[in-house]
Amino acid sequence: MKKNKKGFTLIELLVVLGVIGIIMTLSVISFRETRTNTRDMKRISDIKQIQSALELYRTNEGSYPTEIASGQNIESASTTYLNNLPTNPTSANPEICSSSDYIYTSDSQTYTLNFCLEKNSGALTAGYHCATPQGISNTACPTCGTNQINIVYLNGHICNTGSPDYDTCTYDVISIGDQCWLKQNINIGTIADQTNNNVLEKRCYGDNYANCQTYGGLYQWGEAIQYLNGASNTTDWSPEPTEHVQGLCPIGWHIPTNNEWSALDTYIGGGNLTQPALKSQTPAWDGLDTYGFSGLPGGYLAGSYDYLSTRGYFWSSSITNSTNAFGRWLQYGSEIFDAISYNRTYGSSVRCLKN
Repeated sequence: MKKNKKGFTLIELLVVLGVIGIIMTLSVISFRETRTNTRDMKRISDIKQIQSALELYRTNEGSYPTEIASGQNIESASTTYLNNLPTNPTSANPEICSSSDYIYTSDSQTYTLNFCLEKNSGALTAGYHCATPQGISNTACPTCGTNQINIVYLNGHICNTGSPDYDTCTYDVISIGDQCWLKQNINIGTIADQTNNNVLEKRCYGDNYANCQTYGGLYQWGEAIQYLNGASNTTDWSPEPTEHVQGLCPIGWHIPTNNEWSALDTYIGGGNLTQPALKSQTPAWDGLDTYGFSGLPGGYLAGSYDYLSTRGYFWSSSITNSTNAFGRWLQYGSEIFDAISYNRTYGSSVRCLKN
């Protein structure tokens, strides 16, 4: 007796097709994941290769190259450190990473190298990252927006490089970690004793205007914060500000808080690393000026002038008690960048931080 052969039912066919579809979908996803991982692995490899070449360049040439570009060599007149600078792979996730080249900036003393990962890779998360001589961070490189700013008018004072004010009206901008700093101490205002009189005022070390031009002005704390919310050398905020304290900084910049100074210290490495890294090499004292901060030994005014060429004092906007505020100092022969509390009437330097 002949038996009929039973075929697949419609439901069975649909199930088989569904399974095949799932397998194909998973295969496509796996293929895409593999390609994404490959691109990210290449990016990390590229960045480490570039960093190694940059360190060799600095060791032999004494500084980092100020410019590098994809497809070109990292080289000096006599030595090639990297042939054909790698190019960033084209991203399949433009909402996370653009397909732009790796972005390099340098002032010859340090550098930043901006790049992006499409997925998490070890401790590095998806998104933009910043490679520096200290390693690779989980944040994008800071964008300071400009290399210089020019002050024309500030708090009622017209910036004047000539007599009688001898102001500094142009300031360089540097990035350190995720912060943007002015490279020079603020030097703007009428040379006079400082009072709350709606006139921007400063003192110059030794009452010599040339010292203002070299080291910046010396400002009491009340003048530095421009007597905001009733605060002065002897009175506290009323109310305490919740936003940045612009003080005598340009628009878009502010007097750093003690915590912001601490963040700078932490980024550099703290301990015995910070002071040498922040001190200038010109005028010469014992600085390495690793990041281009160019901290100067401008001394201070505490009844009389003192410590020119051996110490620099810098205000923060943070109050410690009814007569004192936090500041930082750089000192010849010292390596620790601790916060110090000193009298608000002391004339100290001011360095501005971008909002």
